[in-house]
Amino acid sequence: MRIAYVLDEPVPSTETSTEQAVNTIAGVSRAGGDLTLFLPRSMMAAPADARTIRDYYGVTEPFEVRHLRSAFPSNRPLEKLAHGVRASLDPALRNYDLVYTRNIATMLAALTAGHRVAYETYRPWPTQYPVLAPVFRTAMRRRNFVQAFVHSEYARDSFISAGVAAERVEVLHNGFEPARMQPVLSKAEARQQLGLPVDAPTITYTGRVTMAKGLGIALEMAQRLPEAQFVIVGSEGQGEVEQRASTLANVHIFDWQPADALAPFLYAADLLFLPPTLAPMKSNTVLPMKLFLYLAAGRAIFGPDAPDTAELLHHDDNAWLTRPDDTQTAIADLRALLANPDHIDRLAARSLELSEQFTWEARGRRLLAALQQGIR
Repeated sequence: MRIAYVLDEPVPSTETSTEQAVNTIAGVSRAGGDLTLFLPRSMMAAPADARTIRDYYGVTEPFEVRHLRSAFPSNRPLEKLAHGVRASLDPALRNYDLVYTRNIATMLAALTAGHRVAYETYRPWPTQYPVLAPVFRTAMRRRNFVQAFVHSEYARDSFISAGVAAERVEVLHNGFEPARMQPVLSKAEARQQLGLPVDAPTITYTGRVTMAKGLGIALEMAQRLPEAQFVIVGSEGQGEVEQRASTLANVHIFDWQPADALAPFLYAADLLFLPPTLAPMKSNTVLPMKLFLYLAAGRAIFGPDAPDTAELLHHDDNAWLTRPDDTQTAIADLRALLANPDHIDRLAARSLELSEQFTWEARGRRLLAALQQGIR
C-alpha cells in the first residue's frame, strides 16, 4: 500500500507532533507500508532528506520525502492551508492509494480533489470548537473518506457526539520504541549518570517546559517538599519556569533531549510526574505522548485524576491520581506516597505491565491493517 503522509510542519523539529508523525510513519513502514512524507519547503533553509529525519528521530525504517515550496513561510495559519491545497493538487498524489494527514485543511482539500483520505488527530475538535462539528460530520460521510484515527476515547466521544458515525472513528493510542529504553538502569545508576544526588527522592517531568503545562504547580510543590528533588527535562530557553526554578535548590532543569537520550532521566525517578492540573487539556494536550514512555520506564506515575488519562491510568492500581488543581492535596498525597516505597514499587510494576501493548510497531500494524480494510 502506497501512502502519502502530508504534514504541514517543518521537520525535523522539537515539536511533539512531528515526533508522533515520524514514529507513525516508521511503524507503518515496519508493518509493510510504502510511505512518502510530503513537507513544506522553507525558502530560508535547506530541506532535510529522509536520512536526516530518520537520524534525528532515531528511527531506521525506510520512507521517502517530497518537499513542496512554502507559499507563506512566515504565516502559520496560511501555510497550513496552502500546503494542504498544494499537496492535494500535486500530480504525484495520483500514484498513491490514499492521503494520510493530521491537518484539517489537507483533509478537506484532498477529499475535494477526489483522493481517498485518512485523518488523524489527538484533539476533540467538535468539543473545543463546536462550529467545526458540521465540517467533520460532512467530510467523514464522503465516500472517499477512509477512516479517522484519534488518540483517546475522550477525543472519539467528541466526534461521535457531533454526529460522526462511530465506525468512522477509531481509537489508536500512541506508543513508544522499546529500543530507546535500553539499557535498563537502576535508579542509582541513572542518577549517577546524570549527576543527580543518589539518595534524594526523585520526581521527574519530561516534555514542554512552559507554565501552560502546569509546571507552576510543580514548582510550588518543590518549594513545599525540599526533601525531594524535582527533575524537569525539556527546556529550550530561559522562560518563566526556568527563572522560577533557579531559586529552588531541589529543582534540576535539563535541556530538551532527543528521543534516544530520555531513558536515563526516566529511570532516575521514583515517580514520573504529570502536573496535577487540568490546564494542559485547555491548551490542547490530551492523553500526552509522554505517558507511554512513562509506562515503559517501569516507574510509578503521579498525576491528576483527569478525563483523558483515565482510560489508561487507574488510581492506586497503575498510578497515583490526585484531585486536579488542588495543590494542598497534591502535596499531601505526594509526601505520603514518597514515605511508602513498597507502594511505589507496586504501582511501578503495574505501569510496566500495561506498557507492553503500546509500542510504535504494534500501532503501525493496527494502522496499516485498518487502512487496507478501509480501501477495499
